[in-house]
Amino acid sequence: MWIFRILTSATLSIGAITLNKIFRDYKIEKSISILSAIFIAFNILITDFTINGMETASMVTFIILYIKGITRIYN
Repeated sequence: MWIFRILTSATLSIGAITLNKIFRDYKIEKSISILSAIFIAFNILITDFTINGMETASMVTFIILYIKGITRIYN
């Protein structure tokens, strides 16, 4: 169980890093990038469900990867 919790936490980190890269690619202000990372890190539901071993981190990360894919197609 603990291995799954660590893996889901790493998955959430990958999602936050990917979102930061998306913001950097589109030259969005750094403050918005920092606020979005803080929102993901300190959102009670996302963090709690991730720590409890649910698939919330995977869903958040896949949504971010979907956004990255969509923005790449239209540019």
